[in-house]
Amino acid sequence: MGSPTSAGDRTIRAMTTIGADAPPRRFYEVDCANCDETFLTTGHADAFCSLDCRATATVIRKIRREIENNADSPETAPDSIIRALRVNLHWASVGGYDRPITPELRAEVWARDNGLCVECGEPGAEIDHILMPLGDPRRGTADELRLLCTPCHQRITDENHGDA
Repeated sequence: MGSPTSAGDRTIRAMTTIGADAPPRRFYEVDCANCDETFLTTGHADAFCSLDCRATATVIRKIRREIENNADSPETAPDSIIRALRVNLHWASVGGYDRPITPELRAEVWARDNGLCVECGEPGAEIDHILMPLGDPRRGTADELRLLCTPCHQRITDENHGDA
């Protein structure tokens, strides 16, 4: 193993492995910039041990940028920004949000719910996914969606993903 070098706050230790039937290949032992786990990579430019760590770090950078642009400190950031960023951080921590809603499906839900929040009857503003098991045949259909007003959507999101 080679001697450690520094890349910012990360430690990179170079090492070479020799395969019996393959040409020598250089690997780098690197500490993940997000979770500090040590991992091997063939390119020392890799800063993250997984896509989850990369996504989490991206959201954290977004949080910092939003706070810099909208508040003097995290304590004075508007609640709506903090709530949105916490939801983003939640989705990054579970591997991403991959439930897109087509314009046709959105229109179907809006018409079905008569443009009103299904929780309180106020004018609807946002389409919400209803939590269903992975094998449920209603996933990806209008049965999985509902129209909510912003306050009801925030309340339900907080109940499902932690208080903002």
